[in-house]
Amino acid sequence: MISNFKPSAKAGQLHFYGPGNADLGYEWESFDAIRHIRNGADWANVISPGTQFISDVGNGSLAEVTWIVPPFAASDMSDSGAAQGPDWVASLVNAVGESPLWNSTAIFVTWSGWGGFYDHVPPPQDADQGRSFRVPLLIVSPYVAQGRVTHSQYQHASILKFAEEAFGLNPLTRLDARANSPAREFDFQRQPRQFTPIAL
Repeated sequence: MISNFKPSAKAGQLHFYGPGNADLGYEWESFDAIRHIRNGADWANVISPGTQFISDVGNGSLAEVTWIVPPFAASDMSDSGAAQGPDWVASLVNAVGESPLWNSTAIFVTWSGWGGFYDHVPPPQDADQGRSFRVPLLIVSPYVAQGRVTHSQYQHASILKFAEEAFGLNPLTRLDARANSPAREFDFQRQPRQFTPIAL
């Protein structure tokens, strides 16, 4: 989620909201695997439990870039045995949409895996790295067309590319440098669309 963004704005804080270490989803907390973050001052930006996100939206204290990982029960993982994922995502989107942050926030919803079902479209190959099964990317923002399905190919690095463009940052690797940016889906000249709450 990119909040309070403006093209070429100076990048500020990154917050990571994730499950606590008692939750089965704790292993998805990627910053725990980056030594200088886990053992440095930036670890203060890793917030657990993830439910703190709703409170932070309520008091308007979201960082410019926010990364949220679900608890296991809301993860859509096939072995979680739960179906809470869509309601969990909707509750986060509704919190932002019903707040003053709506007009300056882009929400990207994606999955780490494809769900274990065969994809009938062969993944494109390239010289650097073969791509795997397709996963959805949903973009929620007052500046994107409602209900539009795009045929542009994005990848996980495309979200990073969007943040780099929004905040005037250089690419980290060649993967995000070559990724398509979802910025092409936005029309910042339009009046921001009013938020419609998602029914849980």
